Amino acid sequence: MLTKRKKQVLNYVEKYITKHDYAPSLEEIKKHLHLSSVSTAHYHIQALQDKGYLRKECNQPRALSTIKSEHTTEIPLVGTISAGKPIEAIEIPNETIVLPRSEIGTSGKYYALRVAGNSMINEGIFDGDIVVIKKQETADNGQSVVAIIDENEATLKKIYREHGRIRLQPANPDLFPIYRKEVEIRGVVVKIIRNFDGSHHDNKEAVYLKRDTDTLNKFFTKKSFELNKIYNMECLEFMKDIENETIDLIFADPPYNLSKSNFKMKFVKSGGSDLNTDKGAWDKFAQEDYEIFTKKWLAESFRILKKTGSIWVAGTYHNIYLTGYLMKKLGFEILNEVLWHKTDATPNLSCTRFVADHENFIWARKDKGNTFNYKQMKSINNDRQMRSIWSKGKTTGGKRIHPTQKPEWLLERILLATSKPEDIVFDPFMGSGTTAVIAKKLRRSFLGTELDPN
Repeated sequence: MLTKRKKQVLNYVEKYITKHDYAPSLEEIKKHLHLSSVSTAHYHIQALQDKGYLRKECNQPRALSTIKSEHTTEIPLVGTISAGKPIEAIEIPNETIVLPRSEIGTSGKYYALRVAGNSMINEGIFDGDIVVIKKQETADNGQSVVAIIDENEATLKKIYREHGRIRLQPANPDLFPIYRKEVEIRGVVVKIIRNFDGSHHDNKEAVYLKRDTDTLNKFFTKKSFELNKIYNMECLEFMKDIENETIDLIFADPPYNLSKSNFKMKFVKSGGSDLNTDKGAWDKFAQEDYEIFTKKWLAESFRILKKTGSIWVAGTYHNIYLTGYLMKKLGFEILNEVLWHKTDATPNLSCTRFVADHENFIWARKDKGNTFNYKQMKSINNDRQMRSIWSKGKTTGGKRIHPTQKPEWLLERILLATSKPEDIVFDPFMGSGTTAVIAKKLRRSFLGTELDPN
């Protein structure tokens, strides 16, 4: 497909050749389209040749010709479609993509949509891709469709009719289907155009991509840091250089201060893993020092958080009550306590107390106006309100590289619920980097600190 700029270049070349019977010079292209340099014009011309829209007749200047238009067709790029939660239609006026006619059918009407979200990844449809849709009002079971639900909310899902209802099924095992009695079908997917480099994002997305690589002088005072990077330094040292009210969301999984108990048990006969509550020196504090440290990083969090921002803090009974008390004292308003119920928790081998099979998460805000994507949480929860107890197992698959590593599904739910694309997410205790992985996946920017260089 062609980006908006390349289409402008192609249109200018076509009109120039029609009028003059020869192609414009690179200097003329640069001047007409207000490009930064002749080399930029050359880049676009070369790309159009590589994609088959222009042909170089010989090694002579102005010896370009256009491929006959009957071999291609223009398809309107009409907006953005959700492959996640349903969204209201987002229109993109006056944009088209050009495709060879051989790549789509010869009959019917077509339009294109840019995809936002990751609910169709197992169908090869990823966030930022473009899907070409054939307009039709019916679809077979299992086809990927554009569906309108609840009057004006659009979503991209696989459709199934069953038991007097319609199931809109995401192609992502971590997400729940949407059930409705009736939906309006606006078309079926006939082609996927992969987004490899982000060059065809709309203006909002372009701003996000630019921020990925720019230094953030406007966000910091004494030093300049880059987004989407984990810094090997102490969190308080890093946070003191962040400007006031610049962070949208904080996720903090601080030391729980449970290693000082130093409980160990070795499994000799069973061949199982040894049990050890000692997580390392970073998790050992005298109680007074732990209170001082907790108050300091929470105070810095309050300072750097936007007025519309919110914070999640993880903990267990070892630290969560102190954390909640200090948060309220510093000015945070606690919105929820969420419990992660570990369905595969480690048994209590000392047999002196109940099995500790959950972790606590305090979700709090600085002021009113914080993000909470209520409809999205409902859509991934079988169209029911999301409750505050989340039951699922611990980290599964791959290598566990940090003693308190959180599973990806947990961070994905938190970021989906309480942040938006382009938001800046800060994790002062980054650990294995799960927050960074999920932020990148969901098109959030991230910053993080971690003392362990590994």
